[in-house]
Amino acid sequence: MKQLITVTAIVSLAGCHRTPPVIASTEGVYIGGSPSLLKPARTPEAALLSAGRGALVVIAAIGPEPSSHVEILLQDSRGVGIGNRITDATGSVVFSALKPGTYTVSARRIGLQVKAVQVLIGAGFADTLMFSLGQRG
Repeated sequence: MKQLITVTAIVSLAGCHRTPPVIASTEGVYIGGSPSLLKPARTPEAALLSAGRGALVVIAAIGPEPSSHVEILLQDSRGVGIGNRITDATGSVVFSALKPGTYTVSARRIGLQVKAVQVLIGAGFADTLMFSLGQRG
């Protein structure tokens, strides 16, 4: 199951002070004067929503290719370890049944710099996070 994280952007048109900001869900760069790249809003997954939980799919890549054997660590907002997984041949791992809240996700592989980001998990949603760990040597 592939899903993209949708980013909500607020774009105001330069020089049009009377026009309210345009709010759109977009992916990619907004180019002034061009229409925004509208995407449908996310819809919650019924099973996750009824359980009051969320899920996170983490994909690790080295260069353009997904990478196996990357260690993914998930910690809650207090720094307590929730899970530690190794990516499979598709470069991915899944953390399911997560309580809504803020988490820190770290990715590391021997010989490459550790990457870490914070994510906000919402009830009913399964989001995807992609790490780019650099290039193969």
